[in-house]
Amino acid sequence: MNKLTSIELGRVLTVLQELIDKYKMLHELTDDVFGIDDDEFARTEQPLDVAEIIGADKAQTLIKYVQQRIRYQRILQQLEECRTVSTKTAMLKDVQSQAVEVERTFQHAASEAAAVMVQAPELYRQIMVHRAHGALPTNPPDASMTAFIEILHGLYELMETRMSMSVDEDRERGEHALEMAIREKRATSTLKQLEKELEDKQHLHTKTVDDLDDRCTKLQAQLQDVITTAATLIKNLEAKTAQDEEADAETHAQNMKQLAEDRGKLLDALAEASAANKEKELLLRKKKVRAEANVAAIIAKYDADLLVLDKKLQGLRRKFAKESAEIEVLEEKLKDLAEKKRGEELVAERAALEQKRHYWLTKRASDMFAMKIQRAWRAYKAYKAEMAALRKGKGKKGKKGKKGKKGKK
Repeated sequence: MNKLTSIELGRVLTVLQELIDKYKMLHELTDDVFGIDDDEFARTEQPLDVAEIIGADKAQTLIKYVQQRIRYQRILQQLEECRTVSTKTAMLKDVQSQAVEVERTFQHAASEAAAVMVQAPELYRQIMVHRAHGALPTNPPDASMTAFIEILHGLYELMETRMSMSVDEDRERGEHALEMAIREKRATSTLKQLEKELEDKQHLHTKTVDDLDDRCTKLQAQLQDVITTAATLIKNLEAKTAQDEEADAETHAQNMKQLAEDRGKLLDALAEASAANKEKELLLRKKKVRAEANVAAIIAKYDADLLVLDKKLQGLRRKFAKESAEIEVLEEKLKDLAEKKRGEELVAERAALEQKRHYWLTKRASDMFAMKIQRAWRAYKAYKAEMAALRKGKGKKGKKGKKGKKGKK
């Protein structure tokens, strides 16, 4: 290895060591150092006077970095929640756009904070001393930051190893690295294609759920129309019953007047007519009570059917949530994809699961809507038959009463 390459590798090692030191320092800049509460960035008691150590301007730069990191963690959590539940596509895109903007601001703040920390090694030393003596709580390891620092350490060790290699070893290592890069590129391309297919399927599932919700809303509106119609029919029935009672009362009064004029001759006819009128009135009242009971039973049955359908809908939603969790498990499996063949098997398994789920959801929804419409139609037919029988019974009683009066005269 020539002198120029060694110098370049030495510079790379220097840069890597500086990056490792910077990110170690940034990892120790937590909200408790500045007394920042995670709830709306409220300031609490500050255990370490950062402004006195490095100056107010630099301290403000570090505070800005901590606040931006909290915002970035929040938007990432919100984005993850949107991906794990049934979310509208427009809402998910809006959260993704916000995440990009917050990430850009966070990166800029991190760059400025790293520059400040390099110029203020005393602050880093004071933070570590306070943590060691318990004045500051022990900083829990950040998974992403720890992983990044480990990658930098790996690169550093790789560069050190390369400086000690011969030309042949370096060339062989480069060829091996090139081959691994080609394989990784192919695997990455396959993984991106599978992720795109998975995202398309998720959008399709979201649209299906939205369509089901719309259909349920329409059916509820139709059910409300049926209830309103039933209430109107009951009101009309009560009004008609009142009119019938009033008409019967008028007929009775006329009969009483006629009987009063012929009182001496038609006392027996008067008693018979009075008894007949009382019996007819009692019969009408009984029919009215039965009709009201039938209508109340129909409404109660509608309410019970609605509760059953709601429970079934909740069951479908729980089934959907369970299968969504299974899809998440498949996503984790896809992330660990090492070879194309394994990826194809997972895609086939996922496609079979999606096909089975789509068939089951469609069949269950169709059965539920058909049962509901059929029950509503049967109830409506039963109500029509009851009303027809009621009208028919009134007609027969009226004709029989007229014939009896004519014979007596």
